[in-house]
Amino acid sequence: ENSNNWDLGELQENRGTVDNVRLPPWAKGSADEFVRLNRAALESEYVSMNLHHWIDLVFGDKQTGEKSEKAHNVFHMLTYEDARL
Repeated sequence: ENSNNWDLGELQENRGTVDNVRLPPWAKGSADEFVRLNRAALESEYVSMNLHHWIDLVFGDKQTGEKSEKAHNVFHMLTYEDARL
């Protein structure tokens, strides 16, 4: 339950706002536990050692083209915001 009434964004296609969300089972129903575990993961040694790979996928030369295909960083055309049938 969004008891703090935080602005969690808008749904696509003008379907309203995001309000109450379901936490994954591993959060044990606790928003604090959800944040704690995500923070621990993001601050982990593994993420520190591999963050540059993610940066290449999102912002770098593996974002599009042949390198994106080799890195399996491709999506169905209809997942892109400006996609047309």
